[in-house]
Amino acid sequence: TPFLAAQAAKILGLGEECVLDVGQDDKPWRIDLDKLEPALKEAEKNSTACIIAISSGEVNTGRFATAIFDMPKIRSLADRYKAWIHVDGAFGIFARALPKTDQFLSLRACVAGMELADSICVDGHKLLNVVSFLSFFLYMFSTFYLLAVLICVNPGAAYLAPPPSSSAAGSQEDGIFGPLNIGLENSRRFRALPVYAVLKSEGREGMEAMFSRMVFLARKLASFIHNSEHYELLPETENHVEEDIFMIVLFRARNEALNNVLVDRINQTGKMFVSGTQWQGRKAVRIAVSTWRVEVERDAKYVEGVLREVAESFVEA
Repeated sequence: TPFLAAQAAKILGLGEECVLDVGQDDKPWRIDLDKLEPALKEAEKNSTACIIAISSGEVNTGRFATAIFDMPKIRSLADRYKAWIHVDGAFGIFARALPKTDQFLSLRACVAGMELADSICVDGHKLLNVVSFLSFFLYMFSTFYLLAVLICVNPGAAYLAPPPSSSAAGSQEDGIFGPLNIGLENSRRFRALPVYAVLKSEGREGMEAMFSRMVFLARKLASFIHNSEHYELLPETENHVEEDIFMIVLFRARNEALNNVLVDRINQTGKMFVSGTQWQGRKAVRIAVSTWRVEVERDAKYVEGVLREVAESFVEA
């Protein structure tokens, strides 16, 4: 989102004024290619370096910045204007692991071409259900260049010297880069182990099945909310399209008084937990389905019961 991009720009010392929103007017989570090229052209004219930040699973709606055939066009523009493409794939990138069936064609189209990005970041603690400090950074180019930029190599201590087959930068042309030389922390835990354990235990088929259950539950809840007299499914669309739903369900109460306290009312039941957010200047509620324990019919019935209970028991002061 533009807000998170501005936060990142401030942390990096670039300043939030360098962030330009190129989202579509009617679908702000989608990148507008007609806005992107003029922005890149203006940056080139001013000799300004550009990063095209693409959201693969927007934090509020779970929607995607790109659709099928968008990434080749963005790659072409980036090459023409010498821009860097970065994908925030926190959880949305896992749509690439969904089964190749008609039920998931729309979602898979949204992440098609992500391999064309220069860099991708991914969170393991969401869909993989591992510890929260575990994330990945995927980088298109040789790690040697990343090492040169980060200056992470330990050049002085003899006992930290790279193997004989490695280059002076501590990297192997066709091998595995030493973990010591690709991060700032020398003393750190084996953070990759939990992810390895998940992937090893579940395998490709197990991961596909797990992600599928999450999507099916989110879609079932979205349909319930869409048809509910008490709630409104967000973003507002003329028709609810089930295939657009990934892992996140965004909604609000139709009763404004209930909407103002909806997050607390749901969480106070002790039966489920939701997070509050803002959508188009008003309070909204966000359900994020992210657990390997999902049983679609059971869990949908449970959540629907909680939402009915909260709405039907609400009495305005």
